[in-house]
Amino acid sequence: MLNLVLVGGLLLFADVIVSQIVCDENPCLFWPVRCCPTYPCLDPASTKPVLALSVFVNFHYGFREAVQVAVDDVRASGMFPDYDVHVRWYDGHEDTNRAPVAFLCTAFHNLSLAEPPVVPILIGPDYSGMAATFANIASTYHCSSTLSDKRLYSTFSRVYPPDNNQAQALINIIRHFQWHTVVVFGSSDAYGTGLITQFSALAANNSITVALAMQFEGGVSSAQLQLQRILSTNVRVIVCPMLTDPSNVVFRVARSMGMTGRHYVWVGTDGIAGKVDGVTPDGFLGTTPYVDTTLPAYTSLVQRVNATLNYSSGVQPDFSKIPFEYDATMFGFHVLWQMRQSSIRWTPTAILAAIRSTTYNGSTGTIQMDSNGDRISPYSLLNYNAADNTWTLVAIVTDASARFVSTPVFAEGRLSVPIDVPVVSRQRMTVGLASQLAVIVAGALGIAIAAAVISFSTWNRNLPFIKFSTPVMNNCIALGTVLAYMAMIVNAASNVVSAFQCTCWVVFVTVAFSLSFGGLFLKTYRVYKVFSQGSMVTRSPITTTRLILGVVALVGVDAALLIGFLTMAPYRIVDIDLPAHPDPSNPDDDIIQPFVTRCQSDLASTFAAVVLVYKGIIVLYGALLAFQTRDVAIPALNDSKQIGLAIYTSAMIAVVIVPIDMFVLQDSQVATSFILTSFATFFAFTSMLLILFVPKVVVVMNGTATTMHKSETNQMTQGRDNNRPDLADVKVVKPSPAPRKRTADLHDVVPGNVAKAIQ
Repeated sequence: MLNLVLVGGLLLFADVIVSQIVCDENPCLFWPVRCCPTYPCLDPASTKPVLALSVFVNFHYGFREAVQVAVDDVRASGMFPDYDVHVRWYDGHEDTNRAPVAFLCTAFHNLSLAEPPVVPILIGPDYSGMAATFANIASTYHCSSTLSDKRLYSTFSRVYPPDNNQAQALINIIRHFQWHTVVVFGSSDAYGTGLITQFSALAANNSITVALAMQFEGGVSSAQLQLQRILSTNVRVIVCPMLTDPSNVVFRVARSMGMTGRHYVWVGTDGIAGKVDGVTPDGFLGTTPYVDTTLPAYTSLVQRVNATLNYSSGVQPDFSKIPFEYDATMFGFHVLWQMRQSSIRWTPTAILAAIRSTTYNGSTGTIQMDSNGDRISPYSLLNYNAADNTWTLVAIVTDASARFVSTPVFAEGRLSVPIDVPVVSRQRMTVGLASQLAVIVAGALGIAIAAAVISFSTWNRNLPFIKFSTPVMNNCIALGTVLAYMAMIVNAASNVVSAFQCTCWVVFVTVAFSLSFGGLFLKTYRVYKVFSQGSMVTRSPITTTRLILGVVALVGVDAALLIGFLTMAPYRIVDIDLPAHPDPSNPDDDIIQPFVTRCQSDLASTFAAVVLVYKGIIVLYGALLAFQTRDVAIPALNDSKQIGLAIYTSAMIAVVIVPIDMFVLQDSQVATSFILTSFATFFAFTSMLLILFVPKVVVVMNGTATTMHKSETNQMTQGRDNNRPDLADVKVVKPSPAPRKRTADLHDVVPGNVAKAIQ
């Protein structure tokens, strides 16, 4: 904010002795043009005493010219016929470190401490950070960002309204638009710090919630992180007390993040308002001290300043600020003139009292100070139109209200007032009824197929061809698929996930895997043990009871893992928010917040890893055994080819589906993920049933089952024991070593026992 500060009575440095001060001989160096340390240049031939005000401002485009016009007007008015009127000026160049030099140059080099002082009033500096440094030197106290605490800065007065007044203006604007929640994002300098502090305090007293208050840390990466925090609040009204340089960085990043569109409102201060740089967001609302542009004094000043400027540079003068430079200079001389008219000596105390009590009609309106030396003035609310790069006055804001003179136009030409926080409708992403029914029907169909397999195996259990394939294990495999289908149905029974549902699913799937693939493994292991290479010795038979105990052992391991897992870290339900999007029915003000409901457990990953490792070992070992027994040529006994194909089919389904579900599908694609995983389960277990049992059904139906339980080359029916035809109830003599021995080669085995073994 522009702090046009008048300092009267510099008594605190009366005892300071300065032997030499290096001051700018060309204050206009940064433009670059050449000018004298004073305006106008001192005339060595003049015999009049010098009356000079010190002006320490930033020589922005048109600011120096405004001071020149003011001095010309004073000199032409004849206010001080006995004095040679000048200003001693100094360009701050927006550099805080130049403030001490400026003070010393004006206060001592120009004998400002004399009685009466040659430089009785100091004007400046422009910005709060520089003003604080200037004030610290002038008062030998610690700096304050607002300079409004007169216990610290008793000699400071303001022609430009103070920060705390601007904070109140912002509050009144927000109240007018009925915004109740805002975010404050200010610069980290003295200017931003002061306004953030003042605004936050006033907001608390006016029932306005500051959802987030931050200071810009500088840099693009910081802007991205901090703006992302603002996005996460869903607040769309952003109060931005910043100066030009930091605001330009923030606005560029905000534009790239989609935060400058019609849904957002940026409300700023005089550090931004009036700037014509093409970076400010469209529809920006900015406060700046009110200037009545219809005043003759204002229009005259604009014309005279424009006449001295060179517009070839492309830089446009900021006439929302320039008149204050003119008025500060004129006001300072006017105070001295009134004191002279009233025969009041120019002492520091008298000058300070006169500044606080003088009223002056300037180009910005009436200048009148309160008891603290702060100007009593309304604020203008300016509205930025990015299309034509112009600012329009839309309201005059006092300390009590905001009076609108035109309708503000928000970003993208929006005329309706954006809301501070959009209405957020949470929308659960669920599976459609059609998908649920499809999965339930598929699960029921799978159960029907499994039931048919169990019925077929039980009905034909005395048929040697079926008995050789171990009906109990066949039923165990079918029962495992039933549990898998039940897991599908449980998962599809409700479109709202529950912890019970997730627990049932993990139990069913885990046990289903052990029953089905465990049954396959044990069937293959039995064949392998019968026909593996070894000496011709009699072995204890692998009975059906031992096979059942093997399945029970696998399920027991599952039970132990499940009990430990579900006891230590039971499933809980969590909602995971997905990226929000505008509600199509009211895209400007309403937001749909989609979310998915998931089951979550702290040990889920560990449990899955353990189960996958140990079941993977079983599957791989079973596949190896199936490969090693592939040449056993008794179709009724050896399912190795079908088992290998079933494992391969299930593996291929998993290889295709799992990566798609984990890495390709988005969290929002709930229905797609549900369909893929459900039908992957269906096809994996159904293909297992069909691959294993369709050939058996065909053989039984076409009547060839009576011969399929014998070898291809030797019908070994000699010595059949009809009372013990089950392989599980006989002892088998192993053949001579041969890695892949065929049944036809078993002529050395005791005929009666072999016949019993292969039936």
